[in-house]
Amino acid sequence: MSTLPPYLITLVEQSEGLRLQAYQDCCGIWTIGYGQTGQDIHQGMTITLQEAQERLQLTLQGLWSAITQHSTVILEPWQTAALCDFAYNLGLTTLLKSTLWKYVQQQDMEAAAQQFHLWVYAAGKPQAGLIARRSREALMFLGK
Repeated sequence: MSTLPPYLITLVEQSEGLRLQAYQDCCGIWTIGYGQTGQDIHQGMTITLQEAQERLQLTLQGLWSAITQHSTVILEPWQTAALCDFAYNLGLTTLLKSTLWKYVQQQDMEAAAQQFHLWVYAAGKPQAGLIARRSREALMFLGK
């Protein structure tokens, strides 16, 4: 898919917020833009809005492609979008090893949607932002 659905971009932007100067998240990981992490993010780093948007697009396109390629079932675009947001936050490997993914592949979408709500912890504690994010993902996944 070359063009990502706008609701996916909105979901990530709403969940991550935007910071053009590098900061450490609640787990001490250097982060910039729309929640981007990686070896190249470091203290004192700044980027432009355009760079943040390009990084977001590139990452989401990669996740969309990977999720589509790994799935043995046909997913609706809104389901793929919800899974992309989840993987953007927690990583593709975490998604592909999760019970959530197992239920998706078994086409038990109700059970899969309930799994989103289990992933609300950071630094060992439930986080209000993650609780809200997982609720949005679950609703999107179910097409609501």
